[in-house]
Amino acid sequence: MAAQRDRGEPVTRRSHGRCGRVRLWVPLGFLALALIWSIERLGDTVQAAEFTTIDTRRAHLDGGLAEFVDPRWSYELQELLAQLPATRVEDTQGLDRIRSAVEGLPFVAQVGTPRAIWPDGCELPVRLRRPVACVRSGEGFLLVSEEGYLLPGNWPEPPRVQERLLPVLGPNDKSFDRAAAGSRLTQARHIDALSVAIFLRKSLLPLDLDTLGPMLIDATQARSASVENPGVVLQLENQRRILFGRAPWSGQPGELPSELKFRSIAKAAQLLRGSEEQAPQDWTLVDVRWDMPSIQTRALSDPNKDKQSSP
Repeated sequence: MAAQRDRGEPVTRRSHGRCGRVRLWVPLGFLALALIWSIERLGDTVQAAEFTTIDTRRAHLDGGLAEFVDPRWSYELQELLAQLPATRVEDTQGLDRIRSAVEGLPFVAQVGTPRAIWPDGCELPVRLRRPVACVRSGEGFLLVSEEGYLLPGNWPEPPRVQERLLPVLGPNDKSFDRAAAGSRLTQARHIDALSVAIFLRKSLLPLDLDTLGPMLIDATQARSASVENPGVVLQLENQRRILFGRAPWSGQPGELPSELKFRSIAKAAQLLRGSEEQAPQDWTLVDVRWDMPSIQTRALSDPNKDKQSSP
């Protein structure tokens, strides 16, 4: 059954018999993310004795207020719950079995305590993992949550989440070609790159991210950054680079606060866009490691000179 989205209203389906359902709501304490599961019966005729039974053979996921839901997660949910036996609403062990199964899904971060909803459902608070970056895996990309988990679903290119294009955690050296959904980042270079991606999302406006365009974060040298070693390097399109230094929250003495670094990155994005008072100005390198960031502008060719030198 294809996944559907609404603005948080419960999804209820009716057939000739009574429909079993499981509704999941996420309170504001869980980042205001919402899931609604609707679990329905297959048969048209339902015996009275089955009115209190939750049939787990069919499931429907509605994103509701969730920030991001991959439609393929709905099918993964269906396959998982289809393997569980039907559960009576008064069966606390059965409800816990559903809770444990949902909690084991790679895209689920936290599951609350189930509460029976008579006659044929239960309420279960759920928090989804939120993607903030991605990694190259083979010819596609896997999303990475802010906790560092790889999320299921291969993408042909980095997607947008809440109008923000997801950066790629580099370097693209085939480290994730055999990575499985649900596994977690373990290498320091990927963890440091992820911390930069999280700060990017919090610190830059969608307009700035759009101006900078697709981005690869290479944090291979993050922990050995020095005056000579730029540490983290943000690689952009058109051969632009941003030298970032150590990753956020590194705690190293003398390191410029990350807030000031991202303020400089926002100004560099504004240079590319231009304004009413200033024409767009292209650049090849921005070093945001210092109180006064340095910038190397791209030399503009002189069309008259090019015309004179042409054969």
